[in-house]
Amino acid sequence: MYKAHPLIISVLALVAVLACSPAYAADKGGVYIGVKGGYEYKDHNSAGLTDSTVAPNNANATKNWSGKSGYTVGGALGYNFSGMGLPVRAEAEYLYHDQFKYSSANGTAATSTGAFTSKIDIHTLFANFYYDIKTNTAFTPYVGAGLGVAWIKQKAAGNFANTNGAAWNNNGNFDATSFAWNLGGGVGYSLNDSITLDLGYRYTSFGDAKKASNAAGTLNFQPKGITSHEALLGLRYQF
Repeated sequence: MYKAHPLIISVLALVAVLACSPAYAADKGGVYIGVKGGYEYKDHNSAGLTDSTVAPNNANATKNWSGKSGYTVGGALGYNFSGMGLPVRAEAEYLYHDQFKYSSANGTAATSTGAFTSKIDIHTLFANFYYDIKTNTAFTPYVGAGLGVAWIKQKAAGNFANTNGAAWNNNGNFDATSFAWNLGGGVGYSLNDSITLDLGYRYTSFGDAKKASNAAGTLNFQPKGITSHEALLGLRYQF
């Protein structure tokens, strides 16, 4: 079971503290641009490289995931409807999600030799929608959700083989486009009537990567149900 990272706990605690602060700044609404980035922890539902000629999930190999903890960075273009009396924002957002890796190497048994690696980068494009909870202070808590697409770019390589004749001989790129969504919340702090500092947390689902297979289809690798927990810090400029 996933355990919350201390940084995410700290962000959520800071959001709660900021939301109770008494400062005030006006919210004029309108078009805004923003930059955002932060920490993310990625997870998945894949056991690893599967070898149909030896055993499910290639039990004879040593498997390892790395780079689950990483960064995400990007920007957004949006519109704040508060000038029309609606506490709602809508934006188009692009984010790059740091690479994470999988490797499968020789096991203790003699049925597998060599090594296999997969390196995965993710790019997302979301239409995000936020509901701002007005407090008559400079601090505006919000909840939000987004729908969009994830481009999951996977590069597989290796010289993995077993004594039954299966070998990884199809090195290359295995890219997928998948439906993605996010859900989260946070708080914005208005530095003045144009600039807002944003701090929040969200959960993102990227979908499945494309199946990477050798030519015979006996060795396969497909991370499924890729997700991330994200602690984001952003800055918005409202025109």
